[in-house]
Amino acid sequence: MTKKKIIYIIIFILSISIAVTLYLIHNSSKNMRTIMYFPMDRTILYKRVETSLTIETVKDKNQLQLLSRSQTNKPVSFRQDISLLYRNDHLINVLNRYEQNVSSIKQIAYDPLIQGKYVAISFHHSENRQNQVILGRDLLSHDDLSLMPLNNYFISFRKPETPSEKVFLDALNTSLNRERLKMITKAEDEYKINPSSYYIIPLSELVKYQSVPLPGLTKEKTYKVISQLWEGLYKNVFNGIKISEHHIEKSTGSRMPIVLLSKQSTHLYILLETAKKQLVILKQQIH
Repeated sequence: MTKKKIIYIIIFILSISIAVTLYLIHNSSKNMRTIMYFPMDRTILYKRVETSLTIETVKDKNQLQLLSRSQTNKPVSFRQDISLLYRNDHLINVLNRYEQNVSSIKQIAYDPLIQGKYVAISFHHSENRQNQVILGRDLLSHDDLSLMPLNNYFISFRKPETPSEKVFLDALNTSLNRERLKMITKAEDEYKINPSSYYIIPLSELVKYQSVPLPGLTKEKTYKVISQLWEGLYKNVFNGIKISEHHIEKSTGSRMPIVLLSKQSTHLYILLETAKKQLVILKQQIH
């Protein structure tokens, strides 16, 4: 083999190596993309945010449809929507999509029909980058739907309209509240957290604090706290729940997080419980 041919082969191999390396870097950066809190950009307005749970027929079979979509008043540098779907407070599905230089995002997922109380929560995130300054705008939306078995089909409702629906939902809520109390008691026993020093807020109830501030906080501080909270959830739920430095459990089957907001407005805790009933607590300082 001539020296010239050897040089050509080396150059060819190097070019392939560089291309593969760049491809891996590109794909790993896509997977590493994470939600971050940025100060509010008041020029970004949401024309529409929606999370809905409905029963739809897919291939001649009834399925639970989770629809999440949002639209801003203009294209922004970065858009991302994430959704969590819970059945009886246990995580069963996750949606996550991000786009650059768009205004709209739409996502749909389907799950089999199983009796219980379903809750879907979506976090709609936008970023604008101009002159090395990054500003953002976030908004929440949610929906809930209860499925009650009747003969060979399901009745769906959001608010009970019949005595049997009320009995069904009351029994579910009693069970869910009992399990939430167990999580809080476990946090008290294992981490010496005094529940009476905190406002107790299940994740599904955060949506209402978009129109009114969290207890003890201003509306502006509430926005920052909720956005930072979802930044933490994204890192610790969407990518698995970190038990220790070398142990991460899948988030599927984990319980709906409970927020403990300090009555002194200095910090909050996020209680997470894995499918194996391992309690994990995240702490977020309030500045």
